[in-house]
Amino acid sequence: MSLIKTSWLNPKPNPIITGPVKICENTNNLYHVNYPALPGAQIEWYLDNVLQVTGALYYFYTGAVPFGPHTIVVNVMSPDTCFGTDTLKVMLYPNPNVSIITAGALCEGNNNMLVENSTSPNIQFINWSNGQTNDTIFTGIPGNYTVTVTDSNGCSAQAVKTINPLPDLCGLMTVAMRFATRLKNLSGQPLRDMLLINGIIIMLPYPGQLPIPYTFLYTRLVPIL
Repeated sequence: MSLIKTSWLNPKPNPIITGPVKICENTNNLYHVNYPALPGAQIEWYLDNVLQVTGALYYFYTGAVPFGPHTIVVNVMSPDTCFGTDTLKVMLYPNPNVSIITAGALCEGNNNMLVENSTSPNIQFINWSNGQTNDTIFTGIPGNYTVTVTDSNGCSAQAVKTINPLPDLCGLMTVAMRFATRLKNLSGQPLRDMLLINGIIIMLPYPGQLPIPYTFLYTRLVPIL
Protein backbone atom coordinates (compact mmCIF):
# COMPACT_ATOMS: atom_id res chain seq x y z
CA MET A 1 0.00 0.00 0.00
CA SER A 2 1.45 3.38 -0.97
CA LEU A 3 0.72 6.72 0.60
CA ILE A 4 0.27 9.83 -1.54
CA LYS A 5 1.36 13.05 0.09
CA THR A 6 -0.09 16.25 -1.33
CA SER A 7 1.54 19.63 -0.68
CA TRP A 8 0.07 23.04 -1.43
CA LEU A 9 2.30 25.74 -2.88
CA ASN A 10 1.16 29.10 -1.56
CA PRO A 11 1.24 31.98 -4.05
CA LYS A 12 3.89 34.63 -3.59
CA PRO A 13 2.62 38.21 -3.09
CA ASN A 14 3.23 40.43 -6.10
CA PRO A 15 2.86 43.97 -4.70
CA ILE A 16 2.89 47.00 -7.03
CA ILE A 17 3.39 50.54 -5.75
CA THR A 18 1.30 53.28 -7.35
CA GLY A 19 1.84 57.00 -6.81
CA PRO A 20 3.60 60.04 -8.30
CA VAL A 21 7.24 59.81 -9.43
CA LYS A 22 7.71 63.59 -9.75
CA ILE A 23 7.11 65.27 -6.39
CA CYS A 24 7.55 68.81 -5.04
CA GLU A 25 8.85 70.22 -1.78
CA ASN A 26 6.47 70.73 1.15
CA THR A 27 3.82 68.43 -0.31
CA ASN A 28 2.09 65.31 0.99
CA ASN A 29 2.12 62.49 -1.56
CA LEU A 30 0.03 59.32 -1.31
CA TYR A 31 1.37 55.90 -2.28
CA HIS A 32 -0.48 52.63 -1.99
CA VAL A 33 0.11 48.98 -2.80
CA ASN A 34 -2.29 46.63 -4.56
CA TYR A 35 -2.15 44.01 -1.81
CA PRO A 36 -5.18 43.60 0.47
CA ALA A 37 -4.73 44.18 4.18
CA LEU A 38 -5.50 40.57 5.12
CA PRO A 39 -5.53 39.48 8.76
CA GLY A 40 -2.02 38.37 9.61
CA ALA A 41 -0.41 40.09 6.60
CA GLN A 42 2.43 42.55 7.14
CA ILE A 43 3.08 45.55 4.89
CA GLU A 44 6.14 47.73 5.51
CA TRP A 45 7.14 50.93 3.69
CA TYR A 46 10.75 52.12 3.43
CA LEU A 47 12.13 55.42 2.21
CA ASP A 48 15.83 55.26 1.32
CA ASN A 49 16.20 52.05 3.38
CA VAL A 50 14.56 53.57 6.49
CA LEU A 51 11.28 52.10 7.75
CA GLN A 52 8.50 54.69 7.61
CA VAL A 53 5.09 53.10 8.27
CA THR A 54 3.20 49.82 8.12
CA GLY A 55 -0.12 49.27 6.35
CA ALA A 56 -1.59 49.59 2.88
CA LEU A 57 -1.02 53.37 2.52
CA TYR A 58 2.04 55.58 2.76
CA TYR A 59 1.82 59.40 2.98
CA PHE A 60 5.19 60.81 1.98
CA TYR A 61 5.64 64.40 3.23
CA THR A 62 8.59 66.03 1.49
CA GLY A 63 9.18 68.98 3.85
CA ALA A 64 12.26 67.54 5.58
CA VAL A 65 13.70 65.52 2.68
CA PRO A 66 16.59 66.75 0.48
CA PHE A 67 16.00 67.41 -3.20
CA GLY A 68 16.96 64.76 -5.70
CA PRO A 69 16.27 61.04 -6.22
CA HIS A 70 14.70 58.83 -3.54
CA THR A 71 13.67 55.18 -3.35
CA ILE A 72 10.39 53.90 -1.96
CA VAL A 73 10.20 50.17 -1.17
CA VAL A 74 7.23 48.15 0.03
CA ASN A 75 7.70 44.71 1.59
CA VAL A 76 4.70 42.41 1.91
CA MET A 77 4.47 39.19 3.92
CA SER A 78 1.27 37.22 3.41
CA PRO A 79 -0.57 35.47 6.28
CA ASP A 80 1.15 32.21 5.22
CA THR A 81 4.55 33.98 5.48
CA CYS A 82 5.25 34.26 1.75
CA PHE A 83 7.23 37.39 0.88
CA GLY A 84 7.04 39.92 -1.96
CA THR A 85 8.48 43.38 -2.62
CA ASP A 86 8.32 46.32 -5.03
CA THR A 87 10.47 49.42 -5.58
CA LEU A 88 9.59 52.88 -6.95
CA LYS A 89 12.12 55.58 -7.84
CA VAL A 90 10.93 59.15 -7.26
CA MET A 91 12.48 62.58 -7.86
CA LEU A 92 11.96 65.49 -5.45
CA TYR A 93 12.04 68.98 -7.03
CA PRO A 94 12.16 72.42 -5.39
CA ASN A 95 9.21 74.76 -5.79
CA PRO A 96 9.67 77.78 -8.06
CA ASN A 97 9.87 81.29 -6.63
CA VAL A 98 7.54 84.14 -7.53
CA SER A 99 6.85 87.74 -6.52
CA ILE A 100 4.65 90.58 -7.79
CA ILE A 101 6.33 93.82 -8.87
CA THR A 102 4.33 97.04 -8.58
CA ALA A 103 4.96 100.78 -8.85
CA GLY A 104 3.50 103.46 -6.62
CA ALA A 105 0.49 103.22 -4.32
CA LEU A 106 -2.01 100.50 -5.20
CA CYS A 107 -5.31 102.35 -4.97
CA GLU A 108 -8.81 101.74 -6.22
CA GLY A 109 -9.53 103.50 -9.53
CA ASN A 110 -5.89 103.71 -10.62
CA ASN A 111 -4.61 101.75 -13.60
CA ASN A 112 -2.45 99.62 -11.28
CA MET A 113 0.13 97.41 -12.97
CA LEU A 114 0.99 94.07 -11.35
CA VAL A 115 3.88 92.12 -12.87
CA GLU A 116 4.63 88.47 -12.14
CA ASN A 117 8.35 87.97 -11.50
CA SER A 118 10.18 84.64 -11.14
CA THR A 119 13.83 83.67 -11.46
CA SER A 120 12.98 79.96 -11.59
CA PRO A 121 13.59 78.14 -14.88
CA ASN A 122 10.95 76.24 -16.86
CA ILE A 123 7.90 78.23 -15.75
CA GLN A 124 5.07 76.91 -17.94
CA PHE A 125 1.89 78.39 -16.54
CA ILE A 126 0.96 81.77 -15.02
CA ASN A 127 -2.50 82.10 -13.50
CA TRP A 128 -3.94 85.17 -11.76
CA SER A 129 -6.88 84.97 -9.39
CA ASN A 130 -8.92 87.17 -11.77
CA GLY A 131 -8.56 84.57 -14.54
CA GLN A 132 -5.81 86.22 -16.58
CA THR A 133 -2.77 84.23 -17.72
CA ASN A 134 -0.33 86.96 -18.79
CA ASP A 135 2.71 87.93 -16.75
CA THR A 136 1.31 91.50 -16.40
CA ILE A 137 -2.19 92.64 -15.48
CA PHE A 138 -3.78 96.06 -15.02
CA THR A 139 -6.61 96.64 -12.55
CA GLY A 140 -8.27 99.36 -10.52
CA ILE A 141 -10.67 97.08 -8.64
CA PRO A 142 -9.88 96.77 -4.92
CA GLY A 143 -9.08 93.38 -3.42
CA ASN A 144 -6.38 90.73 -3.19
CA TYR A 145 -4.70 89.52 -6.39
CA THR A 146 -2.89 86.17 -6.31
CA VAL A 147 -0.56 84.89 -9.00
CA THR A 148 0.30 81.18 -9.22
CA VAL A 149 3.21 79.91 -11.29
CA THR A 150 3.74 76.26 -12.21
CA ASP A 151 6.93 74.81 -13.68
CA SER A 152 7.52 71.83 -15.97
CA ASN A 153 7.79 69.50 -12.97
CA GLY A 154 4.30 70.43 -11.78
CA CYS A 155 5.60 72.40 -8.78
CA SER A 156 3.88 75.68 -7.92
CA ALA A 157 4.30 78.89 -5.92
CA GLN A 158 2.08 81.89 -5.16
CA ALA A 159 2.37 85.60 -4.39
CA VAL A 160 -0.30 88.13 -3.35
CA LYS A 161 -0.77 91.90 -3.69
CA THR A 162 -3.67 94.05 -2.47
CA ILE A 163 -5.37 96.91 -4.33
CA ASN A 164 -6.54 99.23 -1.56
CA PRO A 165 -10.07 100.71 -1.55
CA LEU A 166 -10.55 104.45 -1.43
CA PRO A 167 -11.30 105.97 2.00
CA ASP A 168 -14.90 106.10 3.17
CA LEU A 169 -15.53 109.88 3.30
CA CYS A 170 -18.42 109.48 5.71
CA GLY A 171 -16.25 107.43 8.02
CA LEU A 172 -13.41 109.88 7.52
CA MET A 173 -15.58 112.79 8.62
CA THR A 174 -16.77 110.89 11.71
CA VAL A 175 -13.20 110.16 12.79
CA ALA A 176 -12.16 113.73 11.98
CA MET A 177 -14.91 115.15 14.17
CA ARG A 178 -13.70 113.05 17.07
CA PHE A 179 -10.19 114.37 16.60
CA ALA A 180 -11.45 117.91 16.19
CA THR A 181 -13.06 117.93 19.61
CA ARG A 182 -9.63 117.39 21.13
CA LEU A 183 -7.48 119.66 19.01
CA LYS A 184 -6.46 123.15 20.12
CA ASN A 185 -5.38 126.04 17.94
CA LEU A 186 -2.08 127.84 18.43
CA SER A 187 -3.53 130.12 21.12
CA GLY A 188 -4.85 127.16 23.08
CA GLN A 189 -8.51 127.90 22.25
CA PRO A 190 -10.87 125.15 20.96
CA LEU A 191 -11.47 125.00 17.24
CA ARG A 192 -14.60 126.69 15.97
CA ASP A 193 -15.40 124.49 12.91
CA MET A 194 -13.90 122.25 10.24
CA LEU A 195 -14.11 121.64 6.48
CA LEU A 196 -13.17 118.66 4.29
CA ILE A 197 -11.76 119.77 0.91
CA ASN A 198 -10.26 117.21 -1.50
CA GLY A 199 -9.34 114.88 1.34
CA ILE A 200 -7.71 117.69 3.40
CA ILE A 201 -9.32 118.57 6.73
CA ILE A 202 -9.24 122.33 7.39
CA MET A 203 -9.50 123.20 11.07
CA LEU A 204 -11.10 126.62 11.49
CA PRO A 205 -10.08 128.42 14.70
CA TYR A 206 -11.75 131.49 16.12
CA PRO A 207 -11.42 134.88 14.41
CA GLY A 208 -7.91 136.25 14.37
CA GLN A 209 -6.26 132.85 13.97
CA LEU A 210 -5.09 131.20 10.73
CA PRO A 211 -6.81 127.98 9.50
CA ILE A 212 -4.86 124.80 10.18
CA PRO A 213 -4.90 122.12 7.45
CA TYR A 214 -4.60 118.48 8.51
CA THR A 215 -4.44 115.20 6.64
CA PHE A 216 -4.69 111.55 7.66
CA LEU A 217 -1.56 109.43 7.97
CA TYR A 218 -2.01 105.87 9.22
CA THR A 219 -5.29 106.81 10.97
CA ARG A 220 -3.70 109.86 12.66
CA LEU A 221 -4.39 113.52 11.89
CA VAL A 222 -1.12 115.20 10.85
CA PRO A 223 -0.66 118.96 10.36
CA ILE A 224 0.35 120.09 6.86
CA LEU A 225 3.15 122.57 7.56
